[in-house]
Amino acid sequence: MIDHLILDEAEITLPSFLMDLKSGHSLKKVYKTNKYADIKLTPVPDYHLLSLKDYDFMNLQVSGGFIVGFDSDTPAVFQRQIDFIQQSGIVAAMVGLLNAPKNTKLDKCLKSENRLTIEATGNNTDSSMNFVPKMNTHELLAGYKNIIQNIYATKPHYTRIRQFLLNYKRAHGKQMKIEFFHFLSLCLLVT
Repeated sequence: MIDHLILDEAEITLPSFLMDLKSGHSLKKVYKTNKYADIKLTPVPDYHLLSLKDYDFMNLQVSGGFIVGFDSDTPAVFQRQIDFIQQSGIVAAMVGLLNAPKNTKLDKCLKSENRLTIEATGNNTDSSMNFVPKMNTHELLAGYKNIIQNIYATKPHYTRIRQFLLNYKRAHGKQMKIEFFHFLSLCLLVT
């Protein structure tokens, strides 16, 4: 059973959840927003700084969204994302290509640089981009596809499931009774 959902833009929703948690307020079931995070305020991820050991105090299953195609990305970003996703045990990792949704700051910035090509599809996993990236487009698409192929090949995917189970600790040391629907959920997740 999921106790709380922290959805949409983590830069916006996660601080609200953590503030309520820290201050002892009653936690909401769902933390969500319809706003986009300001991409200029979002730091470039430094993957080696995150350790799941820091989260032993609560019961978390992380589903992560990862984006490639930032101007600051180099070809090294692809292997760094593969390594981070594998080491973290994030079973459900959604990797997409950066797009600039209409009327966002990124859209306006790219428009002013004359780099927009089409309107964003709204699907960052369909291998489309709506702007000219700084990285070579063919190299970017190949790197993106390489991430997907590497993290969702059978062996790496099962390795992440195993890592997640090793990292997972029940809150307050409670033993969890495995029910049939848990097994069914796991089967659906890995197929």
